[in-house]
Amino acid sequence: MSKLVKIFRYLLRFQRNSFAALGNSKVSLDCADVNPKVLQAKQLFRQGKVDSAHAVLQQVQPLDGTAHLLLAEMSLAASCYQDAENHAFRCMMKSTVQSQVFKDAFYLRLEALRFMRKHAVTFHALENIPFKES
Repeated sequence: MSKLVKIFRYLLRFQRNSFAALGNSKVSLDCADVNPKVLQAKQLFRQGKVDSAHAVLQQVQPLDGTAHLLLAEMSLAASCYQDAENHAFRCMMKSTVQSQVFKDAFYLRLEALRFMRKHAVTFHALENIPFKES
């Protein structure tokens, strides 16, 4: 099995897990560095209250990496792939390369690029993956 097939399978698992998490209304409060408004917005989004989640995120200024990641997930779920790619890229710029937030944003960005049929850019990003992945 080629490396590319394995990576796309990982992307599909990430997407399934992201959408499966929408049904889970539990929010982890053990992350001390995450803004409580972002956690509240994440909980509202998982409950399906997208407009309320957007309203809560508008109160967060400036947006940090986790807020951009949440906005990227919301945009991907709403089929706004350009917005999802932009927010994922901003999240990557505000996160460290080895953090889980960066990795989630990286794969979410690739998923948005794939939906926009920008396969050459997606493949180039996969070839130059900035972190070590099993």
